[in-house]
Amino acid sequence: MLLQNIDTSESELPPNAFTPEFPAQSKRLAYLLQHSNLPDKYGWVSVDILCKESGYKECVISALVLFDDDGRFIFSDDKTKVRALYGHSIKIESDAIPMPPPNVLYYGIVENSLPLIFKEGIKPMNHTRLHLSPIYGKAYFLGGYLSMPEVLEINSAAMAADGYVFYKITNDVWQTDYIPAKYIKGIADLPYASE
Repeated sequence: MLLQNIDTSESELPPNAFTPEFPAQSKRLAYLLQHSNLPDKYGWVSVDILCKESGYKECVISALVLFDDDGRFIFSDDKTKVRALYGHSIKIESDAIPMPPPNVLYYGIVENSLPLIFKEGIKPMNHTRLHLSPIYGKAYFLGGYLSMPEVLEINSAAMAADGYVFYKITNDVWQTDYIPAKYIKGIADLPYASE
């Protein structure tokens, strides 16, 4: 079954696309697209290469892309290539367009980093850019791979007004290159916390 012929509805995917290994396959695909030497300079990897060199079946790749809860993956228009939209530790040439951010964005970070962050700001470290979200829970998730993160509230409107550039990657993931300490409002309250 060719990817070009697969409908985006779940009913069109063969039943063997969803296996108990699905979460591990998703993590492996994320690694291959975000951190390996397979992507081209724009982050794309041929579906054929993923099938031949990494042992994926086309139906599994399709399921991983279409049903990724994190919105990390995207197909090329002709469905012959796939890439990660964010999370890269490898250098890629991004086609993301700078956009004015929401007034506030959130950033998840491990608690023991806070003293240095409040002094020096936030740098990408192991990624090419910082990943923020207008949604508290998504920021918690984005920082969660580090362990139990704290979520910081960032005055992104003030940053943009001062010339810092933001990129909208998905509806709930934004990127920027650096967050100076003066724009960190502090640890964000849980959205449902009572006053």
